[in-house]
Amino acid sequence: MINKITFLIILLYTTLCCGCINRVPIYYCKNASFKSKDQEISLAQRTNEITLKANNKKWNTEVIKQGEIQAYFNGVNYSCEILIEYNKQFFNIYYLKSRHMFYNPEKHSIHVQYNYLIRQLENSLKSK
Repeated sequence: MINKITFLIILLYTTLCCGCINRVPIYYCKNASFKSKDQEISLAQRTNEITLKANNKKWNTEVIKQGEIQAYFNGVNYSCEILIEYNKQFFNIYYLKSRHMFYNPEKHSIHVQYNYLIRQLENSLKSK
C-alpha cells in the first residue's frame, strides 16, 4: 500500500512540475548587426571577436569553418547547442539541440532560460 501511495505522490509531483515549466516561443536571432561596422575588419578577426565574446559568456565554441561557429552552453542540469553564422557585418544564431530545456519542435517553444542565454550572447556580440 505504501508503494502505491509513494508512486501516486511521485506521479502527481512530476505531472505538476512538467505542467509548470516556463516554455516560451523560441527566440531566433536573425540578421543582427555588429556595432563595429569597420569595413577593414577581416573575417578571421570577426571569428576571433565572436569566439572571445561567446567564451566570456561561458559558451564553449568550435569554429566549423569561416562564417560558422558552433557553440555549447552547459548549465548545472541543462545544456544547449547553437550555430552562429556570420559575415563581417551581420550574424544569425540558430538553435541546434538541447538537454533539459524542454524544446518542443511542433510549438517552437523552449524553456525561458534558453532565450535569456541567447539574448545575452546576442547583446554581447552586438557590443563594441
